[in-house]
Amino acid sequence: MKTIIQDLNEIVIAGVKAAFGTDLDSSKEYVTETNNENFGDYQSNVSFSLSKLLHKAPMEIAGAVQASIQAALDSRNEGNLLTKMEVLKPGFINFFISKDYLCSKIKEADSDEKLGIPNVGAGEKIIVDYSSPNIAKEMHVGHLRSTIIGDSIVRMYDLLGYDVLRQNHIGDWGTQFGMLIEHLIDTGWKDSTEHTISDLNALYKESKVKFDSDPDFAERSHQRVVKIQSGDQESIDLWKALTDESKKHFGWMYQRMGVLLNDGDYCGESFYNDKLNAVADKLLEEGKAKISNGAVCLFPTGFQGRDGEPVPLILKKSDGGFGYDATDVTALEYRAHTLNAKKIVYVTDTRQKMHFSMLFQAARDVQLCDDSVELTHVSFGSVLGQDGKPFKTRSGETVTLSSLLDEAEERAKEIILAKNPEASGESLKQLSHDIGISAIKYADLSCDRIKDYVFNWERMLAFDGNTAPYIQNAYVRCRALVAKGEGQGKKPVFHLLSNDDEMRLAKKCMALSQVILQAAKAYEPHRICTYLYDLASSYHAFYERNPVLSEPDQNILESRLALSALVAKVLAKGMYVLGVSVIEKM
Repeated sequence: MKTIIQDLNEIVIAGVKAAFGTDLDSSKEYVTETNNENFGDYQSNVSFSLSKLLHKAPMEIAGAVQASIQAALDSRNEGNLLTKMEVLKPGFINFFISKDYLCSKIKEADSDEKLGIPNVGAGEKIIVDYSSPNIAKEMHVGHLRSTIIGDSIVRMYDLLGYDVLRQNHIGDWGTQFGMLIEHLIDTGWKDSTEHTISDLNALYKESKVKFDSDPDFAERSHQRVVKIQSGDQESIDLWKALTDESKKHFGWMYQRMGVLLNDGDYCGESFYNDKLNAVADKLLEEGKAKISNGAVCLFPTGFQGRDGEPVPLILKKSDGGFGYDATDVTALEYRAHTLNAKKIVYVTDTRQKMHFSMLFQAARDVQLCDDSVELTHVSFGSVLGQDGKPFKTRSGETVTLSSLLDEAEERAKEIILAKNPEASGESLKQLSHDIGISAIKYADLSCDRIKDYVFNWERMLAFDGNTAPYIQNAYVRCRALVAKGEGQGKKPVFHLLSNDDEMRLAKKCMALSQVILQAAKAYEPHRICTYLYDLASSYHAFYERNPVLSEPDQNILESRLALSALVAKVLAKGMYVLGVSVIEKM
């Protein structure tokens, strides 16, 4: 199903072709929604971009395009699409769509499970690399943004028809495991039966202190790394025990947060271990990599240090070891050539901006992937405390993700009980979970991802404003109204749009596809949050001014019920894309 903007875009493109014989790029949009109803429902400024090309004034171009569009609509007997089309200085074309046309689009979207969201992906493969916690370390607040932003991007692209491959590039290899495993052997951990991620956290810190202060332990740790890499069974067994315990923790956290990542999505650093040497040697043999100070390096074009010297990506260290650069180069090459991805997206914080800029440039320089493969670093800012500094506990420790979610549920429970003291049992527990976890996720996603944001419990759990509870409550109210009407024998059926309030609400519902398309293109989930808030606010305004169940005209009543049901569907679809829980009763 085409969106309204896609319909209008097509007639603008055809109008330009008919008027001037000029072909426009059909992948671009020449129509936008207006913010002022006096200037129509939608507007095109195509005349401005054509002015230089055609050597004509924008007003002249707009007038000719308008005339061509009207002639085409009349010849195809589609005059009912618009009630009016006008040209305004200095060259805008304004479109006023008809109630009949909008009603037909509403009916079409309502009958579609995807609510008219187009299948633009057509099975094209996109890889989204996100979350990426480290083995033997408990997930903390620093993993929050990558996990939920990445999850929302995955949901958007899946809904748009792409073949989405989730990749959880966990830190499960490297020199730190020699240190940790040696310490586990020293402490007898391998002989115990009860292990938790909290234990591993503490043991990791202990091993680091020991590594820095005890030369003998440091040497044994280095030797342990060699044993791991050579396949020593005791070392591999311990490494596997570490990864298994950590994945158990990660899996529980993902399930609790309602994130789509599962065991099949893990593809950590260890996966590429046996491929690193081959990639480095191949690039060296082809003359694309160079030896520098004994290391095999790539020197991405345009990257220099303060001394003016080229900055390298190190494929193989002088001692024969491999680091993050090598793993990321190898992973990119594998994803592009073996997995045949057309888009590869990395969701990490802004501190890694330089690294990914170098990685992508190197990929182009040495043709790790075809130029048609889209490489994107989706960066994001930090979560800050009320003091404007990185979010920490009162004692200055990093906030664990588990404790953050615990507090969210507890705070949500207090709010629920304040509103409904009778709430109890499993329903209270589930509702506390759905509201609390969703509030954290929505508060994060509603911010422009590139910016830092201040973590504020009161704001994110509020039932007014641009928050998850406000959106969830709007959904519940829509569903309750429709259920009440159906209980009275009144059916939600679209017949007509009877007034401007209904037109506004219907247009807002129909904007869902366009918003998701734009949010996916820019990798910006906050656009969806803003849209859902506007839709919920528009519905409340519509409901206050227009009777529904008490409306005497049967066709209008049924149409308003159907519109209420559609608003609920759109809110639910938007919440799904954000990973926010849909609640049927509050």
